Amino acid sequence: MWRSTRQRGFSLIEVLVVLVIVSVFIGLTTMSVDGMQSRRSEEELERVRRLLEMAGDYAETRGTQLAVDFLPNGYRFSELQTDGEWHLLFPPSPFAERSWPSGVSVTRVEVDGVEAQSPMRIIFGSEPPEYQLVLTTPEGAKHITGQINGMVDVD
Repeated sequence: MWRSTRQRGFSLIEVLVVLVIVSVFIGLTTMSVDGMQSRRSEEELERVRRLLEMAGDYAETRGTQLAVDFLPNGYRFSELQTDGEWHLLFPPSPFAERSWPSGVSVTRVEVDGVEAQSPMRIIFGSEPPEYQLVLTTPEGAKHITGQINGMVDVD
């Protein structure tokens, strides 16, 4: 009597085809996540640039001082009150505290040619200061430069 000698399992070709398909999907997913993280970093740098320009305008037009503190995980703005105390600005203010996207941090702040120590702070008053921020991003180091005329550039 003959018995069926049917083998169980997958052939080498079937296993290789599955591995290729899985590898392609993993590659596409990785590229997609990297692209999203890069886009988030660029959007946040542009947001910081605009907020710094707005901070200079706000302080100048209101005749008050506005400070931005750069923290390890984000940044926040505060306004100098008439009692001499700094008060944080909260939502719905555009100057509410924000967090950095993953992989973004400030490594150096220089104001009027002097490196800021901890806390890293820029103070805006009746005239905008000249400053430079050095940020670490997934794409490498980026610089945000503020000029005496209030213009802010990212490079």
